[in-house]
Amino acid sequence: MASGVPLTLIVGNHDLGITFGSVHARLAEALGPGTLTVYPWFVFQAGRVYAEHGHQHHDINALLRPLKPMLEGAPRALEAPLAVVLEAGLRQMRATRSPGTGASVVRAGLAWAELGSALTAHLARLSSRARRRLRSRYRRTVLPSFAPAIGLPPELLVALDQISNPSAAGIVSRLAVKAARGLLARPRDGAAGTRWSAVAARDASYLLHAAATIDSVLARDGRGVPNYVFGHSHLGESKLLPSGAHYLNPGAWGDDTDPGRRYQFVFIPSSTGAAGLLMTWDDEAGEIRSTA
Repeated sequence: MASGVPLTLIVGNHDLGITFGSVHARLAEALGPGTLTVYPWFVFQAGRVYAEHGHQHHDINALLRPLKPMLEGAPRALEAPLAVVLEAGLRQMRATRSPGTGASVVRAGLAWAELGSALTAHLARLSSRARRRLRSRYRRTVLPSFAPAIGLPPELLVALDQISNPSAAGIVSRLAVKAARGLLARPRDGAAGTRWSAVAARDASYLLHAAATIDSVLARDGRGVPNYVFGHSHLGESKLLPSGAHYLNPGAWGDDTDPGRRYQFVFIPSSTGAAGLLMTWDDEAGEIRSTA
Protein backbone atom coordinates (compact mmCIF):
# COMPACT_ATOMS: atom_id res chain seq x y z
CA MET A 1 0.00 0.00 0.00
CA ALA A 2 2.80 2.39 0.85
CA SER A 3 4.21 1.90 -2.67
CA GLY A 4 0.88 2.88 -4.22
CA VAL A 5 -0.76 -0.53 -4.69
CA PRO A 6 -4.44 -0.26 -3.63
CA LEU A 7 -5.91 -2.86 -1.29
CA THR A 8 -9.50 -4.07 -1.65
CA LEU A 9 -11.16 -6.07 1.12
CA ILE A 10 -14.32 -8.07 0.56
CA VAL A 11 -16.13 -8.65 3.84
CA GLY A 12 -16.85 -12.22 4.94
CA ASN A 13 -18.99 -13.70 7.71
CA HIS A 14 -16.10 -13.59 10.23
CA ASP A 15 -15.30 -9.90 9.77
CA LEU A 16 -18.64 -8.15 9.41
CA GLY A 17 -17.46 -5.52 11.90
CA ILE A 18 -15.35 -3.93 9.17
CA THR A 19 -18.58 -2.51 7.76
CA PHE A 20 -18.71 -0.14 10.76
CA GLY A 21 -17.15 3.16 9.75
CA SER A 22 -15.10 3.40 12.94
CA VAL A 23 -13.62 -0.10 12.47
CA HIS A 24 -12.85 0.66 8.82
CA ALA A 25 -11.04 3.83 9.88
CA ARG A 26 -9.01 2.04 12.56
CA LEU A 27 -8.02 -0.67 10.07
CA ALA A 28 -6.91 1.92 7.50
CA GLU A 29 -4.87 3.68 10.19
CA ALA A 30 -3.23 0.41 11.27
CA LEU A 31 -2.31 -0.50 7.68
CA GLY A 32 -0.68 2.87 7.11
CA PRO A 33 -0.57 5.12 4.03
CA GLY A 34 -2.31 3.89 0.91
CA THR A 35 -5.73 3.25 -0.58
CA LEU A 36 -8.02 0.84 1.26
CA THR A 37 -11.45 0.04 -0.18
CA VAL A 38 -13.93 -2.19 1.64
CA TYR A 39 -16.79 -3.90 -0.19
CA PRO A 40 -19.43 -5.43 2.10
CA TRP A 41 -20.88 -7.75 -0.55
CA PHE A 42 -18.96 -8.27 -3.80
CA VAL A 43 -16.60 -6.68 -6.33
CA PHE A 44 -17.36 -6.50 -10.05
CA GLN A 45 -14.93 -5.53 -12.81
CA ALA A 46 -16.51 -5.54 -16.26
CA GLY A 47 -14.94 -8.06 -18.60
CA ARG A 48 -12.65 -9.46 -15.88
CA VAL A 49 -14.03 -10.72 -12.59
CA TYR A 50 -16.86 -11.05 -10.09
CA ALA A 51 -15.59 -11.76 -6.56
CA GLU A 52 -17.32 -12.26 -3.23
CA HIS A 53 -16.59 -14.13 -0.03
CA GLY A 54 -19.44 -16.63 -0.51
CA HIS A 55 -21.15 -16.85 2.90
CA GLN A 56 -24.26 -15.31 1.37
CA HIS A 57 -24.80 -18.58 -0.53
CA HIS A 58 -24.28 -20.78 2.54
CA ASP A 59 -27.74 -21.04 4.10
CA ILE A 60 -26.59 -21.03 7.74
CA ASN A 61 -24.30 -18.02 7.17
CA ALA A 62 -26.47 -15.94 4.83
CA LEU A 63 -27.43 -12.46 6.01
CA LEU A 64 -30.77 -10.76 5.54
CA ARG A 65 -29.10 -7.58 4.23
CA PRO A 66 -25.45 -8.08 3.23
CA LEU A 67 -24.93 -4.36 2.60
CA LYS A 68 -26.45 -3.52 5.98
CA PRO A 69 -25.66 -6.40 8.38
CA MET A 70 -26.77 -4.48 11.47
CA LEU A 71 -29.89 -5.42 13.40
CA GLU A 72 -32.96 -3.34 12.68
CA GLY A 73 -33.28 -0.71 15.39
CA ALA A 74 -29.81 -1.51 16.80
CA PRO A 75 -27.27 0.10 14.44
CA ARG A 76 -24.29 -0.92 16.60
CA ALA A 77 -25.24 -4.62 16.76
CA LEU A 78 -24.54 -7.12 13.99
CA GLU A 79 -26.98 -9.73 12.72
CA ALA A 80 -26.14 -13.22 13.99
CA PRO A 81 -26.74 -15.84 11.27
CA LEU A 82 -27.79 -19.37 12.16
CA ALA A 83 -24.17 -20.60 12.14
CA VAL A 84 -23.40 -18.33 15.11
CA VAL A 85 -26.31 -19.83 17.06
CA LEU A 86 -25.16 -23.35 16.21
CA GLU A 87 -21.55 -22.68 17.19
CA ALA A 88 -22.53 -21.07 20.50
CA GLY A 89 -24.77 -24.01 21.37
CA LEU A 90 -22.19 -26.63 20.43
CA ARG A 91 -19.52 -24.79 22.39
CA GLN A 92 -21.77 -24.81 25.44
CA MET A 93 -22.44 -28.54 25.06
CA ARG A 94 -18.72 -29.30 24.80
CA ALA A 95 -18.17 -27.34 28.01
CA THR A 96 -20.71 -29.51 29.87
CA ARG A 97 -18.91 -32.77 29.09
CA SER A 98 -17.88 -34.49 32.30
CA PRO A 99 -18.43 -38.27 31.91
CA GLY A 100 -19.56 -40.30 34.85
CA THR A 101 -21.59 -37.70 36.76
CA GLY A 102 -25.33 -37.28 36.92
CA ALA A 103 -24.92 -33.52 37.01
CA SER A 104 -23.15 -33.58 33.64
CA VAL A 105 -26.09 -35.44 32.08
CA VAL A 106 -28.48 -32.79 33.38
CA ARG A 107 -26.24 -29.96 32.12
CA ALA A 108 -25.94 -31.60 28.72
CA GLY A 109 -29.72 -32.04 28.54
CA LEU A 110 -30.27 -28.40 29.39
CA ALA A 111 -27.70 -27.34 26.79
CA TRP A 112 -29.44 -29.43 24.12
CA ALA A 113 -32.81 -27.95 25.09
CA GLU A 114 -31.43 -24.42 24.95
CA LEU A 115 -29.87 -25.03 21.55
CA GLY A 116 -33.09 -26.55 20.23
CA SER A 117 -35.09 -23.56 21.44
CA ALA A 118 -32.64 -21.08 19.88
CA LEU A 119 -32.65 -22.94 16.54
CA THR A 120 -36.43 -23.15 16.46
CA ALA A 121 -36.75 -19.41 17.12
CA HIS A 122 -34.15 -18.55 14.47
CA LEU A 123 -35.72 -20.79 11.82
CA ALA A 124 -39.15 -19.34 12.57
CA ARG A 125 -37.80 -15.83 11.94
CA LEU A 126 -36.55 -16.87 8.49
CA SER A 127 -40.12 -17.12 7.23
CA SER A 128 -41.63 -14.27 9.22
CA ARG A 129 -43.54 -11.46 7.53
CA ALA A 130 -41.42 -8.87 9.32
CA ARG A 131 -38.27 -10.36 7.78
CA ARG A 132 -39.79 -10.32 4.29
CA ARG A 133 -40.80 -6.68 4.73
CA LEU A 134 -37.28 -5.73 5.86
CA ARG A 135 -35.69 -7.39 2.85
CA SER A 136 -38.20 -5.83 0.47
CA ARG A 137 -37.45 -2.37 1.87
CA TYR A 138 -33.72 -3.10 1.71
CA ARG A 139 -33.99 -3.91 -2.00
CA ARG A 140 -35.91 -0.70 -2.67
CA THR A 141 -33.75 1.68 -0.64
CA VAL A 142 -30.27 0.27 0.12
CA LEU A 143 -29.36 -1.65 -3.03
CA PRO A 144 -29.77 1.37 -5.36
CA SER A 145 -27.26 3.33 -3.27
CA PHE A 146 -24.65 0.59 -3.86
CA ALA A 147 -25.15 0.57 -7.64
CA PRO A 148 -22.78 3.46 -8.55
CA ALA A 149 -19.92 2.06 -6.44
CA ILE A 150 -20.20 -1.44 -7.88
CA GLY A 151 -20.95 -0.40 -11.46
CA LEU A 152 -24.17 -2.35 -11.96
CA PRO A 153 -27.78 -1.14 -12.32
CA PRO A 154 -30.07 -1.45 -9.26
CA GLU A 155 -32.40 -3.96 -10.92
CA LEU A 156 -29.45 -6.27 -11.55
CA LEU A 157 -28.39 -6.00 -7.90
CA VAL A 158 -31.89 -7.05 -6.88
CA ALA A 159 -31.65 -10.09 -9.18
CA LEU A 160 -28.30 -11.03 -7.64
CA ASP A 161 -29.66 -10.55 -4.12
CA GLN A 162 -32.58 -12.86 -4.90
CA ILE A 163 -30.17 -15.76 -5.58
CA SER A 164 -29.59 -16.12 -1.85
CA ASN A 165 -32.93 -16.98 -0.28
CA PRO A 166 -32.53 -19.63 2.46
CA SER A 167 -35.63 -21.22 3.94
CA ALA A 168 -36.19 -23.02 7.23
CA ALA A 169 -37.34 -26.19 5.43
CA GLY A 170 -34.32 -26.13 3.11
CA ILE A 171 -31.86 -25.70 5.98
CA VAL A 172 -33.38 -28.50 8.08
CA SER A 173 -33.41 -30.84 5.07
CA ARG A 174 -29.81 -30.08 4.10
CA LEU A 175 -28.46 -30.48 7.63
CA ALA A 176 -30.30 -33.79 8.04
CA VAL A 177 -28.80 -35.12 4.79
CA LYS A 178 -25.34 -33.90 5.82
CA ALA A 179 -25.63 -35.61 9.21
CA ALA A 180 -26.70 -38.88 7.54
CA ARG A 181 -23.83 -38.72 5.05
CA GLY A 182 -21.41 -37.99 7.87
CA LEU A 183 -22.53 -41.08 9.79
CA LEU A 184 -22.27 -43.26 6.68
CA ALA A 185 -18.83 -41.85 5.87
CA ARG A 186 -17.41 -42.42 9.36
CA PRO A 187 -14.07 -44.25 9.05
CA ARG A 188 -14.12 -47.93 9.99
CA ASP A 189 -11.38 -50.32 11.07
CA GLY A 190 -8.82 -47.59 11.62
CA ALA A 191 -9.13 -46.23 8.09
CA ALA A 192 -8.17 -42.62 7.47
CA GLY A 193 -10.99 -40.10 7.41
CA THR A 194 -10.93 -39.62 3.66
CA ARG A 195 -14.69 -40.13 3.38
CA TRP A 196 -15.29 -37.19 5.69
CA SER A 197 -13.21 -35.05 3.32
CA ALA A 198 -15.29 -36.23 0.38
CA VAL A 199 -18.48 -35.22 2.17
CA ALA A 200 -17.04 -31.79 2.93
CA ALA A 201 -16.04 -31.35 -0.71
CA ARG A 202 -19.56 -32.19 -1.90
CA ASP A 203 -20.94 -29.68 0.56
CA ALA A 204 -18.92 -26.91 -1.13
CA SER A 205 -20.85 -27.42 -4.37
CA TYR A 206 -23.28 -24.70 -3.26
CA LEU A 207 -20.64 -22.12 -4.24
CA LEU A 208 -20.18 -23.65 -7.68
CA HIS A 209 -23.95 -23.56 -8.14
CA ALA A 210 -24.07 -19.93 -6.94
CA ALA A 211 -21.29 -18.95 -9.36
CA ALA A 212 -23.14 -20.55 -12.29
CA THR A 213 -26.38 -18.78 -11.32
CA ILE A 214 -24.65 -15.41 -10.94
CA ASP A 215 -22.94 -15.93 -14.30
CA SER A 216 -26.33 -16.64 -15.89
CA VAL A 217 -27.92 -13.52 -14.35
CA LEU A 218 -25.05 -11.28 -15.48
CA ALA A 219 -24.88 -12.87 -18.95
CA ARG A 220 -28.60 -12.22 -19.57
CA ASP A 221 -27.82 -8.53 -19.06
CA GLY A 222 -24.76 -8.71 -21.30
CA ARG A 223 -22.38 -8.39 -18.33
CA GLY A 224 -20.98 -11.88 -17.92
CA VAL A 225 -17.31 -12.13 -16.93
CA PRO A 226 -14.72 -14.88 -17.44
CA ASN A 227 -13.89 -15.33 -13.74
CA TYR A 228 -15.94 -15.87 -10.58
CA VAL A 229 -13.83 -15.87 -7.42
CA PHE A 230 -15.08 -17.08 -4.04
CA GLY A 231 -13.71 -18.05 -0.63
CA HIS A 232 -15.63 -19.28 2.44
CA SER A 233 -15.48 -23.04 1.74
CA HIS A 234 -11.74 -23.30 2.60
CA LEU A 235 -11.40 -25.64 -0.42
CA GLY A 236 -9.04 -24.59 -3.19
CA GLU A 237 -10.70 -25.26 -6.54
CA SER A 238 -10.58 -24.27 -10.20
CA LYS A 239 -13.56 -25.42 -12.28
CA LEU A 240 -15.32 -24.52 -15.50
CA LEU A 241 -18.90 -23.26 -15.37
CA PRO A 242 -21.46 -24.31 -18.02
CA SER A 243 -20.83 -21.06 -19.92
CA GLY A 244 -17.10 -21.68 -20.06
CA ALA A 245 -16.34 -19.09 -17.38
CA HIS A 246 -14.05 -20.05 -14.52
CA TYR A 247 -14.93 -20.68 -10.87
CA LEU A 248 -11.84 -20.04 -8.71
CA ASN A 249 -11.40 -20.52 -4.98
CA PRO A 250 -8.00 -20.15 -3.25
CA GLY A 251 -9.08 -22.09 -0.18
CA ALA A 252 -7.80 -20.85 3.19
CA TRP A 253 -4.40 -19.93 4.57
CA GLY A 254 -5.34 -20.16 8.22
CA ASP A 255 -5.99 -23.91 8.47
CA ASP A 256 -2.33 -24.93 8.89
CA THR A 257 -3.08 -28.17 7.05
CA ASP A 258 0.03 -27.88 4.87
CA PRO A 259 3.25 -28.22 6.88
CA GLY A 260 5.18 -27.12 3.80
CA ARG A 261 3.67 -23.63 4.00
CA ARG A 262 2.21 -23.57 0.50
CA TYR A 263 -0.50 -20.97 0.02
CA GLN A 264 -2.96 -20.76 -2.86
CA PHE A 265 -4.16 -17.52 -4.40
CA VAL A 266 -6.02 -16.40 -7.53
CA PHE A 267 -4.30 -14.39 -10.26
CA ILE A 268 -6.54 -12.40 -12.62
CA PRO A 269 -4.73 -11.02 -15.72
CA SER A 270 -5.25 -7.34 -16.45
CA SER A 271 -6.45 -7.95 -20.00
CA THR A 272 -10.20 -8.06 -20.60
CA GLY A 273 -11.61 -11.54 -21.13
CA ALA A 274 -8.54 -13.41 -19.85
CA ALA A 275 -8.99 -16.53 -17.73
CA GLY A 276 -7.83 -16.39 -14.13
CA LEU A 277 -5.39 -18.87 -12.64
CA LEU A 278 -5.22 -20.67 -9.33
CA MET A 279 -1.62 -20.20 -8.17
CA THR A 280 0.47 -21.45 -5.25
CA TRP A 281 3.06 -19.55 -3.25
CA ASP A 282 5.61 -22.03 -1.87
CA ASP A 283 7.05 -20.22 1.11
CA GLU A 284 9.87 -22.69 1.70
CA ALA A 285 11.02 -22.67 -1.91
CA GLY A 286 10.33 -18.96 -2.31
CA GLU A 287 8.55 -19.42 -5.63
CA ILE A 288 5.16 -19.11 -7.33
CA ARG A 289 3.75 -21.84 -9.52
CA SER A 290 0.46 -22.69 -11.17
CA THR A 291 -1.78 -25.03 -9.18
CA ALA A 292 -2.71 -28.14 -11.15
